[in-house]
Amino acid sequence: MNIKKAFGFEQTEIEVRGQKYKLQNIPFRAFYELQEESKDQYGNPKATKMYDYIFKNVIIEPKVNWENFEEIGEIEELMKECMTFLTRKKPLQEQEQNQG
Repeated sequence: MNIKKAFGFEQTEIEVRGQKYKLQNIPFRAFYELQEESKDQYGNPKATKMYDYIFKNVIIEPKVNWENFEEIGEIEELMKECMTFLTRKKPLQEQEQNQG
């Protein structure tokens, strides 16, 4: 079964510091809502809210949370890779296939 075709969520695998993770994309609207909800009243990002969401909804294997990390650098590297995956553009060929 092709998960992407069945449910519309693209998946990929990444590796951070020797640990492999399987990520699942989220709908564009959910991503923008997450960004809006993860800011304080002055527009500053609230990392804990965004990271909690990513732990729960984007990182699908292995399931991780704050307690799985010993250094802040590990979390930051993982979140950077997750954000890169969530915000990258689809290859032109894939965009053209989806249009027609």
